[in-house]
Amino acid sequence: MDVAYFPGCSLHSSSALYDAQCKSVLGKLDVALREIADWNCCGATSAAKVDDFLAIALPARNLGIADATGLAEIMIPCSSCYSRTLVAKERLAADPALAAEINAEIGEKVTGKIKVSTGVLYVAAQLIGAVLAVLLLKTIVAGPMEGGLGAHGLNVFDPQVGGGILDDQIADGAGAGLLLEMALTFALVFVVFATAMDPKGPGHLAPAAIGLVIMLDHFVGIPMTGASMNPARSFGPAVVANVWTDHWGFWLGPIIGGAIAALVYENVFMHREE
Repeated sequence: MDVAYFPGCSLHSSSALYDAQCKSVLGKLDVALREIADWNCCGATSAAKVDDFLAIALPARNLGIADATGLAEIMIPCSSCYSRTLVAKERLAADPALAAEINAEIGEKVTGKIKVSTGVLYVAAQLIGAVLAVLLLKTIVAGPMEGGLGAHGLNVFDPQVGGGILDDQIADGAGAGLLLEMALTFALVFVVFATAMDPKGPGHLAPAAIGLVIMLDHFVGIPMTGASMNPARSFGPAVVANVWTDHWGFWLGPIIGGAIAALVYENVFMHREE
């Protein structure tokens, strides 16, 4: 299966390893990534703040190049590039006049035929990558020191032996862990939307803001659940170390928390007036 591929600027510089990992993991799934020629920056942290037309035209040009390949689908691993490209595709589909104006300005015409990959490939890549990463860790760490290889678990209060933090009144502590993972992931996804995805947000602060909320989430969550915030992060160690206790909570919590954050930001803040 051949898929058009737009890596974005960061995957050709600071995140080159991510680029190599995407190609390697998806190659194992018989997905061949065909990088589009002469692509340009999506404008995620600059154009979107300066000129609305340019913010759509830059990713639109990449879509036009991808359309010209004749491939049915394009994969974009960078979350900012993915967001800007998806927004551009939706805007062009909803506004034929804007599409005609942009097509008159760029060399590669956007036909709208190519599909921007849905989350299935990204989920598969993250899960496989997580397992491979823990297998690598297992080869590095001495056997007696492996422990659970980073597998997540709940630190539930035990009145008989002392210790523990999470209250055990809801599903023997699993309910409290679920609520905490929902809250941690809500905070992270909300900040990602506010800084990296909202064209009116402070995009230049995205790396610092996202890094800060991850740090705070870990300060709060590690003593109680290990602070998953991503099912793939929990899945890799669970598979390799065969630790599945309360594993469902490390899927359900991040999925619910992230979904709520996305819905709240999209419907309350994303389309606010200037």
